[in-house]
Amino acid sequence: MFNRYTRFSYLRNIISAEYGSPIRRYVTLLPMHGASRSYLRSHQLHLLLDAYYRSSVHILQETVELMSPPNDVPYKCRIAVCLKTNSDREEELQLFVKLLTDDPDDLIKIANAYMRVDQMIKMKKEIQIYTVVIAAIEKFQNQMKIKKEFRYKNVFANFIGARLSFETTTANLPDQFSAILLDTPEFRYYKTKSNGTGFTGFDFFHAKMIIRDMARFHACPIAMKIKNDKKFRKKVMSFLNLEVKDFEKLPPSQSLCHELLTDGLKHKPEVLHQMPFLRESLQLSRLSEWIQEDHEDKTWHTLCHSRYCIPNIITSYPSRELPRRSKLLELGKLSFNNCCLDLAFFLFTSLRTDILEINSRNLLEEYYTVFATTLGEHKVPLEKYSYGKFITEFLDIGKRSIAEILISVKASSCEGYDETGQPILGENYRRRVKVAVRLAAGLM
Repeated sequence: MFNRYTRFSYLRNIISAEYGSPIRRYVTLLPMHGASRSYLRSHQLHLLLDAYYRSSVHILQETVELMSPPNDVPYKCRIAVCLKTNSDREEELQLFVKLLTDDPDDLIKIANAYMRVDQMIKMKKEIQIYTVVIAAIEKFQNQMKIKKEFRYKNVFANFIGARLSFETTTANLPDQFSAILLDTPEFRYYKTKSNGTGFTGFDFFHAKMIIRDMARFHACPIAMKIKNDKKFRKKVMSFLNLEVKDFEKLPPSQSLCHELLTDGLKHKPEVLHQMPFLRESLQLSRLSEWIQEDHEDKTWHTLCHSRYCIPNIITSYPSRELPRRSKLLELGKLSFNNCCLDLAFFLFTSLRTDILEINSRNLLEEYYTVFATTLGEHKVPLEKYSYGKFITEFLDIGKRSIAEILISVKASSCEGYDETGQPILGENYRRRVKVAVRLAAGLM
């Protein structure tokens, strides 16, 4: 039985939170034949469906699959639901549901959720991103008559509805009825593949598709920032500034990186000559934390996810063909930052190791091609966004962010735990560190 209070080390907490721990999946099948037994109705989620369909819906059947332990904050599940609208039309939905707490009537769980101010703030931020930020960028694109292929909302799952609180006129923070509903038809949720099933990263076809969607995800806000800066600041930036410090504290990055390199460079004498470059990058990484934001060049800044990786990405399969689309989850992690951070984080944490070693440059070229095409569709000049400047920026960000990259590499490369609870790191981890060292040396 999984005990969420068991802690072996800070790294295990990181892996459990971001990449999926060896927690068993909680699966509960609840066929519903009466409204009184409906999971959606017991959590007042049917009201969001009523608003979406603009009529009262009748829930015919539900199948509930729990994606997190019942005590988690927030709590996540998937619900396959068959419903009938007032027009007698039957529809099937594959809902991804996020709730502040799994039981709105359990006072102990409500109290525990209210103690997690960090998660409450993230929940509020995610709701506002779905209801205000994405809508603002979509309105901007409507005014510019942007083609459907380049629409910003394509990057996200279909938004059914969200509720901050039942106290709609006075609420500033979520309550026990806070919820987000997304429809994810024909999508495979990749987090389940990373939990103890030997999934080691996306192959080239998946990676290429996700990189293309990421490029559009980054380019659309840049276009709005350039074309309508006043509206961008009012409708986008004001909501991204809603932040709170993470609940878990991490150790100093320098001491941790020394440990990572000690493990990762074992039996890799061919990279020892690059150590001076690595030490320089680590020093730059430390100093960059003190750089004043007002003096930082923000040409490449846009909406970034900060955890653009396997647990937060779902992909579609229209039958047995190659995957066509990816969707991004957990929008409470969005911030205004350099797009190259998302790109580096994805490459080093979410690709198969052989793809990272062989196809990194091809994926960078693919990203830039779609990024530039999307800016062009919005009639944004490309003088500041040339391919050469993009590569220079990516390598510079890689050097300045090498500490965070190395921490992420260790978390995503964990192959299990030994008897003392320490992560087991194999050859894939050392190969990834080797590529990271090349990035620090500007050789990627």
